[in-house]
Amino acid sequence: MSNSNNIKTLAIIGLGPRGLYALEQFLRYSSHLSNKNYCHILIFEPQEHLGAGSVWRIEQPSSNWLNISERSLEELPKRPEINGMGFHIPGFPAYRAWSLKNGSTKEGQPDVFPPRSKLGTYLNARFKTLAKELIGKDIISIYKENIHQIAFEKEKFLLTDENSRSYEADEVLLTVGHQPTKLSNQLKSWKEHASTASDILLFEKAYPIERLTNEVKINHSSVIGLRGFGLSMLDAMRALTIDRGGEFIETDSHTLECSFKTTPKVPKTLLPFSLEGLPLAPKPLNESIDKLYEPTQDEVLTFKKSISEVGQGKSIKEDAQFLKDEIVKIVVRVYAKLPNKIENHTTPDEIKRVSLAWLEDEKFQHPLLLNHQLKKREVIERFIQMALNKSAISLDYCIGQVWRHLQSTWYDAFSHANQPEETIARVIDLHERLKRYSYGPPLKSMQQLMALLRAGIMDLSYVSDPKIELVETGWKLTKNQKAAHVNCMVNCVLDSPKLLKIKSPVVVNLLKDKLIEPIHTELGLDTYKNGLVKCKDKSKNIPLAVLGRLSKGSVVGVDAILECFDGQVSKWAEESAARILGEQTND
Repeated sequence: MSNSNNIKTLAIIGLGPRGLYALEQFLRYSSHLSNKNYCHILIFEPQEHLGAGSVWRIEQPSSNWLNISERSLEELPKRPEINGMGFHIPGFPAYRAWSLKNGSTKEGQPDVFPPRSKLGTYLNARFKTLAKELIGKDIISIYKENIHQIAFEKEKFLLTDENSRSYEADEVLLTVGHQPTKLSNQLKSWKEHASTASDILLFEKAYPIERLTNEVKINHSSVIGLRGFGLSMLDAMRALTIDRGGEFIETDSHTLECSFKTTPKVPKTLLPFSLEGLPLAPKPLNESIDKLYEPTQDEVLTFKKSISEVGQGKSIKEDAQFLKDEIVKIVVRVYAKLPNKIENHTTPDEIKRVSLAWLEDEKFQHPLLLNHQLKKREVIERFIQMALNKSAISLDYCIGQVWRHLQSTWYDAFSHANQPEETIARVIDLHERLKRYSYGPPLKSMQQLMALLRAGIMDLSYVSDPKIELVETGWKLTKNQKAAHVNCMVNCVLDSPKLLKIKSPVVVNLLKDKLIEPIHTELGLDTYKNGLVKCKDKSKNIPLAVLGRLSKGSVVGVDAILECFDGQVSKWAEESAARILGEQTND
C-alpha cells in the first residue's frame, strides 16, 4: 500500500493514551498552519478500543484499579476544539469533568481510585469523537495490525506488518507501551518444568488478569505463588479472590478495614515473594492528610530551578547526590511540621542527616525510620496507620510522600539531561527504589491484603527471597525452616523497558538495522527533546520519533498516565506538523 507522491504520510504505531494525545496535538498544530496542505495519517493499533491501549482496556475486570486518585486526575487536560484542513473536531472534556457526569463518587473522603477500565472508556470516547470526523474526510486510516519491521530507504519508511503487508510513510511515531522482554533464566527453567506435567500451572505474566479468574484448574485446594510483591501482585490478588466469587466486606467506613468471605473457587493459599520482600506504602487516605506532605509553591519552583540547571549540564554530576540534597531540603521542613511524627524534638540537622543516610542506604537504621527488621505484617499495619494519620509518621514514609508530589516537576526538569549516562542511570535507580513509597497503592488495597492475612489465605512466611526448588508437584518454597508446596506460579513482575532485552519484532529489527540504540545498557533508547531518535552516527538521523516507555533514560517519567499528556508530545507534534506540511506554526 503506498501513498500518493504529492501527499505526505505520517504513521503512528501504537494508539494508547500517549498516541491519542500525539494525534490530537499533531492535528492541533496542523490547524495553525496558514498553508493548508493535506497529509494522511496511518494508525496501527491491534487493541479493540483505540485510545485506551492495553493497560486501560475497557473489557478488563473492575478489580484492576488505577493507582492515581480521581482527585489527582484533575490534571488530565481537556481537548479544545480543532478546526483544520476541512475538518472540525469537537472539544472533549477533561477527565474530571467527564467523570463527574459518568458516575464518579463526588468529592469527599476517602480518595476514590477508579477502575482502569473507566479511564479506558474515557480515552476511547475521546478518540471516537476525533475519528468520526477524520475517517469521513479520509484523513486517517486505521489498521488493527502489529508492525514488525520499519525500514528507511530513499527518504521513505517502509513498514511491514505481522501479515507481511507493507505501507509507506514519510515520518513515523512509535508510541507503544509495555513490550515483552526475554525470559529470565529462572522463568525459562520454570516454563520447561511446567510443561512436564498437566497439573502444574505457570503464568509467565499476570496480564491479562482474566486468565487467573477463568482458569478451571485453580480451586479451593490450590496453593499459588505470586512472584513479585508490588502493584501487579495486588491485581492478581483481587483476580484470585473477588473475581472468583469471594467478597471483601467493609467493617469500618472511616479506615476502609474489611473482612474476607471466601468461596470454593478461591485458592487455599496465596504466597507472594520477592528478593527483598519489602511491603508497599499506601497513599494517604484523603486530601487533607495528603496535604501534610505537599511542598509549597516556592519550594517547587526552587526545586525545579536547581534540577533544571543540572539537567542543562551547568554542572556535571557523578551520582544522584544532587537530587537527594534537593529532596531533603523540603523533607526537613515538612517532617518538622507534621503534627503526628515519631519524635517531636528532633532538630532539622538530625532530620537532614537521617534522610540523606536513608536515601543512600535503605537498610540504614534510626529511631526516626520504620524498622524493616519488623515482621512484614507489622510493617504493613504501621504503614496503614500512617496513611490514616492515626500513628506516628516515620521519616521514610514522609520522604516517599514528599517525593510523590515532586515527581512530575522532576520529570519535566531532568528529562533529556545533559549528564553522563551513568549519572542518569543512578538517578533513575533512586527513583525506582522510592517507588515503593511514591507509587504506593490505594489504602483500600492494603486493607484487603490484611483481610486475606486474617482469613489465612495470604501467607507472608516466604515473602523475602525464599529458596525455590522444582519438585514433581510444582515448586517448593523454603524459608526459616518452613516449607510450602506450590502448584501454580504467577509472575507478577512487570517487564522493565530495557531496550536490549525487549523481544518484540519491531524493536529487535530496529536495533538490528541500527536505527535505534540505547542511552544506557540498562535503559531505553536515546532521543532528542522532540522525540526523534538519536544515533551516534549523525548521518543515520531520520524522522523516526519514539515517545513513552521505550525512551526511558532519555525521558525519566514514562509510567504515569499524566505523563502521556506532557510537553514532549506537544513539541514533537509542533515540529512534525511543520516538517510534514512544510511551514512553521503560528502558535
